[in-house]
Amino acid sequence: MTVSDLPIHDEDHEFWEEQFGLLQQLPEVWALNADELIRAFELLAQQAEANRQAMARYLKELFQWKNGGANQPRHVPQPKVGGSARMLGGYALETLFKGIAVSLPANKQGLQANDKATARRLFHHELRKLAVEAGVDLTADEALLCERLEQFTVWAGRYPAPKQAKELMPRKLSGKSIVPLTTGSDADFPAILALIKRIRPLLPLFD
Repeated sequence: MTVSDLPIHDEDHEFWEEQFGLLQQLPEVWALNADELIRAFELLAQQAEANRQAMARYLKELFQWKNGGANQPRHVPQPKVGGSARMLGGYALETLFKGIAVSLPANKQGLQANDKATARRLFHHELRKLAVEAGVDLTADEALLCERLEQFTVWAGRYPAPKQAKELMPRKLSGKSIVPLTTGSDADFPAILALIKRIRPLLPLFD
């Protein structure tokens, strides 16, 4: 017998429906999940930065060796984690936006009424639209950051390729220069943390 074969009684349905509603609608639950993602992002971002610095040192030592330095530098390759860090940062922001949005009276009422339109507006991966639903005004730079992070939360943080080739193609982001969607920057991690710190107080805080 598998789990799916186990009988489910009406009272069980009622219990799990109640749990579902609580987990979906309580800002405190969203805040706890966001904090977990924020911490995971911080740790992986630190490792990504350490890897970047190690590579920079190696390249400097390699250049010196090629130009008469005494010792050939030895580089121990490390798995790249920058994309995964950006994915976690995007997930953290997504969870914050959703938690803020579900706490708003109109959205909370819609979810309690099982309104499908409300659920469609709130439960997706488009960070800029979620910010609007949460009532968070993004600066131009924050909107550009979110536009890029959407690629990492949807596919680039997990898979080598998206579902369609067009998603790989460079495009003009938020009116700025044309770049590949997954282009990274040394400024990404501080910018993600700054946005997190700005909006985190909009959800319940824990000591």
